[in-house]
Amino acid sequence: MMTALGTLELRALDQFPPEAVDELLARYEFYPYRHWRGFGLEVPKRLLRWDLLNGETTELALRLLAMEGLRPVGLACIIPSRWESEQLDTKLAEIRHLITVGNGEQRRCITGALVEFMRQQLSGTVDCLVHRVDSADAVTVAMLEAYRFHLVDTTVSFVSGPGIVPFIRRTFPRPCAVRLCREEDWPEVEVIVRERGFAGRFYNDPRLDRARCDVLYREWARLAVQGVFADEVVVALRHGRVAGFLSYQWQPGAYEVAKIRLRGRGLLAVGSAYKGLALELIRGAILWDEKAEFRQFDTQLNNHEFWTLLNRGLRMDVAHVRHVFHGWLNAPPAQEQGRF
Repeated sequence: MMTALGTLELRALDQFPPEAVDELLARYEFYPYRHWRGFGLEVPKRLLRWDLLNGETTELALRLLAMEGLRPVGLACIIPSRWESEQLDTKLAEIRHLITVGNGEQRRCITGALVEFMRQQLSGTVDCLVHRVDSADAVTVAMLEAYRFHLVDTTVSFVSGPGIVPFIRRTFPRPCAVRLCREEDWPEVEVIVRERGFAGRFYNDPRLDRARCDVLYREWARLAVQGVFADEVVVALRHGRVAGFLSYQWQPGAYEVAKIRLRGRGLLAVGSAYKGLALELIRGAILWDEKAEFRQFDTQLNNHEFWTLLNRGLRMDVAHVRHVFHGWLNAPPAQEQGRF
């Protein structure tokens, strides 16, 4: 493929050569968790390397390696989002990784070539591509927008390390009782899910049906309670009833590469009658659960109340901030003009 910088070779590979990955990562700067001092510099690099070489390899729809001569300058991993596609009746795929190196102009050319190739290869089999990009990666953000990707969410990830002593709110009567969720708790959990609902990227994309988004989150919560979409679910009790729930998953690769037990990636909701219970639920879960050394919580940037709770109430630090983009491959003329 010819670019403004010359010839760029794109290879669709079943597996990236480890030496190519190592060469790329030695020059890459936008590592997940790089802002969090608790992990240092090497752990984020090892986590990313593990995910590139081992993460969900059987689920990959496409692997691309960009070569400039004999030197790797970029790569991309695309993973089909089968469950979300079924729930939303829309064929979704996630650009799990989009890594480029070089100066600004070089990275723009490489990113453009990778995105254009992905669009050509996946046209007709995928309706929408999803990518989470580091908020500081201005080059990738600009190129995604140039290829008619639209910002649908911005998420903030908070991490806490060993020895956390959560702040105890004096305005709440007492720490709530917590226990593991049981399957028979689902009717009460479902009431909370229907009552409170969720927010995020699916709701922010007007091309997705809101009723299907509601069903998706209810089904996610149900499968979490059943242990399919969660390694553990904790419920908060008030007056003998379930007043809130919190689901967890272990971070893939964290223990394998760094002997770190990192817990996160889940759902949290509390009943509308128990405003302020979220802090006590998280605090109770942390004090009750001693298996996790590190914990991660993600929330939308505009959810000020919750990320203030995480930062001030639980003394958690920001690990990274990411923009979430949707790129529709069958964009109508209106989208060509900059609208959904």
